Amino acid sequence: MPSNRWAMTGESATRRVFGLALGALLGMVYGLTSQTINRIILPGIPLYQPPLGPAGNTLLITLLGALLGMVAAWPTGSIAGTFAASTVAAGLLTFVSFLSVRLTEKNTSGMIVAALFILLPLIGLMVPLLGLFRWVVNKEMEARRAAVSTWRHLRAPLALIAVFAVIGALSLFSPEARQELLAMDRLLRDGLTAQRADALSVALRTEDVGDFLAQAHGPYTLEWTQKNLNRFRIPRPGRNFDNHAVVLARFANGWQLACLFVAPAEPPECKSY
Repeated sequence: MPSNRWAMTGESATRRVFGLALGALLGMVYGLTSQTINRIILPGIPLYQPPLGPAGNTLLITLLGALLGMVAAWPTGSIAGTFAASTVAAGLLTFVSFLSVRLTEKNTSGMIVAALFILLPLIGLMVPLLGLFRWVVNKEMEARRAAVSTWRHLRAPLALIAVFAVIGALSLFSPEARQELLAMDRLLRDGLTAQRADALSVALRTEDVGDFLAQAHGPYTLEWTQKNLNRFRIPRPGRNFDNHAVVLARFANGWQLACLFVAPAEPPECKSY
């Protein structure tokens, strides 16, 4: 009887360690793929990658993967582990999505309700992926008990690694976004080499931009976005409306320049901040 108890404890410990290690590995694969794919496709373009840059973000994602892997593998029951890890993952995503929101006495209750409306669907979205993860952990435990070949041990984790690499590759910018980032980088590089204001591109000589030559100093990063474009307060024409995008340049001295692209091949409308 004591030996059975110790055997179960040993198997539980092995399952949890394997879950942590596999979660960290999958996080690293996803992190490396998602954080580098655009830099590989757009070499030389200084992309904005908050909060910690590509290396720091990859490390953070690896640690989060380890956490979720351990949570998913911790309970003896697969369903409990899947839902526990899904809840943690959804909670973290919800927390991140509300980081920029300022809580006040008036909006606290509304924010709680909004968070719940976001949290519950996110849990449902996470369940299939983390359920698959727990299934792979269970298959590994079965393979260990049966003392099967190394290939039998590896094929399920390798398939899951391929799945996470594909998910990470979905971070690749669309062809239109890549074209607009390249156009913005070219616009800024030409502007930074100009000696006089009349040598600047028309997009950089408008009243909304101000004195580009005086303000644009030091290295910069570029962020492409289609979210909440009205916050940039740049007039938007009605044509091609759903495909509008802004490329935001952040200079090392704190100056920012936002350029609205109505279409990738057209000159942008820019405004400084």
